[in-house]
Amino acid sequence: MIRDKLIEKSPLHRNLLKIIELRNTSTHFITEEYEMIYIPLFQACVLNFVEKMQEFHQVDMTEVVPQNFLTLAVSMKSLDENVIRVKYPEEIAERILETNSSLIPMINGNNQSFAIKIEHYHYLTKDKNKATSFVHVDRTAEAGVKIIKELKDPSNTHKYTMKTALIEFTRSHLTAIPCRLSS
Repeated sequence: MIRDKLIEKSPLHRNLLKIIELRNTSTHFITEEYEMIYIPLFQACVLNFVEKMQEFHQVDMTEVVPQNFLTLAVSMKSLDENVIRVKYPEEIAERILETNSSLIPMINGNNQSFAIKIEHYHYLTKDKNKATSFVHVDRTAEAGVKIIKELKDPSNTHKYTMKTALIEFTRSHLTAIPCRLSS
């Protein structure tokens, strides 16, 4: 009884329950954003499987499956609520956003058996020993960075979408060109 209660509260058990919940809903509800929401749980599940195969069966899964197949490829895009609301009908958008909102505290409140958090922080430092990667500040560099002095809203700096650019171009250029159709 006590052992069952401990298992129910373990991050590994909660991870499997959430993935089962996803499986039960994803047969009818599949979106690209769900992958982005659940990838921390999927990666933890893969690593839990590798660990438990070693623990219970003395099978090193890295000898059975190449290590690079055990690391899931992830999209580096972040979820944008506005994009989701435009891209999907209201019911689907709400479902995606609610799922994300409910999982974030669970991911933050558990250990790596529940979810593998993927976070990227970039800092400028002169101490190379504190750096995890290196960049150089140069406009012409291939892998360079630029120091941003002020944040700008892209909708103000790039006012045209593809559709509005085509409409504006058509309005300003094509109406001035006389054309004759012959049959």
